[in-house]
Amino acid sequence: MAPRFRADHIGSLIRPQYLLDAQLQVSDFGRMHTQYNESASHELIDKAHDAERQAIKDVVAEQVNRGITPITSGEFERSSFVSGFFENLEGIEIRLVEWKDFRTDFPITRPYLRRNIPGRDQPIATGKVRWKQSTYMKEWLHLRSLLPEERWKDVKITIPAPNWSHTQLKDGCAYTFEAYTNEQEYLKDLGEAVRQEILALYDAGVARDRGLIASDRFPGALPADGVRRRFIQIDDPMVAMFCDQPFLEEQKKEGKTLDDLLDPAILAHNTAAREMPDDLTLQVHLCRGNLPKGDTAAIGGFDDMAPRLFKLNYERFALEFDDPEITGSVAPLQHLPSGKVVVLGLVTTKDSELETVEAMEAKVHEAAEVIAKAQGKTREEVIKDSIAVSPGCGFASVSVIHGIESVDVQWEKLELVKKVAKDVLGST
Repeated sequence: MAPRFRADHIGSLIRPQYLLDAQLQVSDFGRMHTQYNESASHELIDKAHDAERQAIKDVVAEQVNRGITPITSGEFERSSFVSGFFENLEGIEIRLVEWKDFRTDFPITRPYLRRNIPGRDQPIATGKVRWKQSTYMKEWLHLRSLLPEERWKDVKITIPAPNWSHTQLKDGCAYTFEAYTNEQEYLKDLGEAVRQEILALYDAGVARDRGLIASDRFPGALPADGVRRRFIQIDDPMVAMFCDQPFLEEQKKEGKTLDDLLDPAILAHNTAAREMPDDLTLQVHLCRGNLPKGDTAAIGGFDDMAPRLFKLNYERFALEFDDPEITGSVAPLQHLPSGKVVVLGLVTTKDSELETVEAMEAKVHEAAEVIAKAQGKTREEVIKDSIAVSPGCGFASVSVIHGIESVDVQWEKLELVKKVAKDVLGST
């Protein structure tokens, strides 16, 4: 059965300047005024919200007009792809964490160390972590209000992975010992919070198809054609950092193996993705960000972690393969189980150079050969049932930092993904 969204995109899109200006005014006002001016603050916040709603309306219309799916808000409501979720949980405080508490030589931290800043804000558990209310419900309800109900099935919402803070920080630094005495309990609670967010959005109709057979949530009945139509993505750039050999060497000095690093992340992910409705597809996206290539966070392939990675409770795995020197080869795909889908991130969002259809087609065929040989299938069967294509990352995971020089280039790249999906994968 061919997977949905043969042409995928990760979620974030480049924000228009008027939106960035409006959002910047709000943050600048907060920094500059020591005495709170409620009237002026509310006026700026209202203007920022108006700009946000207009920008989302425009970017949704652009996706619809171009026939690009899945449809997203561009994550324009967020300053980064993780914004909102952790600070909305009971038991979490956002604290400035000094660099000494981060893992030694953690790849995503390296670009920040070159700046004269003392550390980074991180969500720290100071009490038991519990989900209270949906962070992204408002985002979903606004997005669906811009589309007729028959298009809800074409929408994607993204959620940050539960291990976001834990993976970056040294052991014991992501929570206080008043809150937790061991990381397993902490990670299970974070995973459960993500799970509750997923189920809340599911119940509110995320990606609902009007033709779906009515059923209880557990088990969710599939539509008559057997295609899972609801679709939610978990974003985890942290696990991809474990591809970086210099980082792994530093961890060895501290007595950590790759399995030691992977175990907590796998526990958190599998808790988040457990016991899901049958008609819901969960996709995990593993990437190295969209900073310009000189600031690329981690270099190396998924080879060593692939046997365990593909056993996660996800149906789709969106992985970067846009530059072999950075992302490695497609050889790890030999471990992809039958029935799961790999979304090949073949278009870079780290620079503006446009890839070619021929190069992307060759990479699709190379990946299909690897999977086919391992699964005992033909290349054609694998292309039909197990492969989609996308950019390697979002275009603006953080609002003001991206590697693409213009919005026009962004749309050219998404049109290219759509063309490859049609010409090579046979999507309609």
